[in-house]
Amino acid sequence: MINYHKIPYVNIAPEQFEEEMDKNGTFYANVAIWTMLFSLPLFWVLDLLFSKPQWVNYMFLRVVCFAISYLIYWFGTKQRWSYLISLNLIVAVNLGLAAFSCGILPASASMPYYMLASVMVLLLNTTIFWKPIYSMMHVGLTYVVILLLYSITGRDDGYAGLIRNGGGVYFLISSFSCLIAHNRYLIVRREIQKNLIIEESNKRLLEQNEMINDQHQVIEEANRRLKQLSDYRQNTLNIMIHDLKNFIGSNQISIDLINRTSSNLTMDQKEILSYITMGNEKLHYLSQKLSDSADADTGKVEFNLEDFDIIPEVEKAAISLVDAASMKQISLQINLSPNPLVVNLDRIFI
Repeated sequence: MINYHKIPYVNIAPEQFEEEMDKNGTFYANVAIWTMLFSLPLFWVLDLLFSKPQWVNYMFLRVVCFAISYLIYWFGTKQRWSYLISLNLIVAVNLGLAAFSCGILPASASMPYYMLASVMVLLLNTTIFWKPIYSMMHVGLTYVVILLLYSITGRDDGYAGLIRNGGGVYFLISSFSCLIAHNRYLIVRREIQKNLIIEESNKRLLEQNEMINDQHQVIEEANRRLKQLSDYRQNTLNIMIHDLKNFIGSNQISIDLINRTSSNLTMDQKEILSYITMGNEKLHYLSQKLSDSADADTGKVEFNLEDFDIIPEVEKAAISLVDAASMKQISLQINLSPNPLVVNLDRIFI
């Protein structure tokens, strides 16, 4: 059969798994032990109804069995025995007594004892949590005791009478109860595994949640610092742009004052003044672009780019240098391509 729901063992520590198995086994063992101890009155009633002549002897025997079982439980608890030791001893004592009662009684009175023993074994195997081999051992022990006592007493009807008077029912139910013990062991063991996996998953989820919270705090702190840095950059940029505009404005006022008296300037001075005016216009243009970029908070400067032929501009610049070159006795030759050379630039930088 294909196991579609196989549980992985990867996340289960062996020590933790064994500890949980012991906890569950101890709990069910206590339930089974106290159930057997408190079932003593039922056997008294049974003895009184079906074995009245020997009722006192049976009562004494059952009280002794009860005392032995309780002493085993008390001593095992005090000495911290494994639950399997105490449980196996107590089950052996009680099932041994039940098998003794079934094997020693006459055939006419044995049916109720077989029925009660069957119920006892069935209840035991549907309650306890242990390996099925223990159930098989104890049931096999009762078979040996019953068959041995039946042979010793020398019954006239033989083993056929044993089967007819309740033994067959007991053998069938007790054998079937061993299968129940096997299935119960597998089911409870699987439930323990599933619970441990769920527990481990919950722990990991909690750890991941804590890590996410820590990372969230780190991200919030980084965002706070970035915001502070951005505010500082914005304020610094605004101050620089403001000072640059003041500087450009002062330059423009000075240039305007000089232009009013341009009639007194030489040609060289006028040329220098035109260069200064052009540079001041470029600074004004750049300051305006920086101011727009800072207000938009786009992280880049938007220039007025356009496609145009750069050849005429180069030719114009070369012609403007002809006079200066001739004064220094430099021969300036201009060899430009007749084909247009289209560029994408802002004309202010030409």
